[in-house]
Amino acid sequence: MAGAPSPSRSNPDRRSPMPFIQVTMSTGRTAQQKRDLLAALADAVSATIGAPREAVRAWIVEVDPAEVIAGGVILADRES
Repeated sequence: MAGAPSPSRSNPDRRSPMPFIQVTMSTGRTAQQKRDLLAALADAVSATIGAPREAVRAWIVEVDPAEVIAGGVILADRES
């Protein structure tokens, strides 16, 4: 129904059963850094929105620094 509030907005105690988080970052982090990041994300989501930690879905997409531009500069050019 158009204009009707979503169930989560009409009932603030209702929590999303499965939050999804995608992190996109350039390559170069260690496996441990990525594991730590994913664990911290799960903890943060659980603490802030009340989702069970087991329900949080998060993943990392890595991109080659040669394929990303920030501030007008290709990331690979910044690193060289």
